[in-house]
Amino acid sequence: MMKAGRYTYDSPTRSPIGARLRALGVAETDLAAIWLLTGPPPADGVWSQHGAVSLAGPAGQLPIGILEEEAIYGASRLGEVADITAFPGPGTRNAR
Repeated sequence: MMKAGRYTYDSPTRSPIGARLRALGVAETDLAAIWLLTGPPPADGVWSQHGAVSLAGPAGQLPIGILEEEAIYGASRLGEVADITAFPGPGTRNAR
């Protein structure tokens, strides 16, 4: 779930669920967007331990590019996209 921005595609049809729920009258205080990061350690390997970070404070002012290389259109700061970001570890690749 994202609060704002559009992941990968710059199209109004890619409106994030957080924005759609607010448009339906759900209060922002009733929503929490959690951004899960799996794969290699985020922030170019700086964040190597499992854990979560609140984006309500100074961390929310960091540029999105510190954690995400893919384009997120319409947002530039981490706190615009999520309330919390978490790195549970490297993840497991799905078999196809």
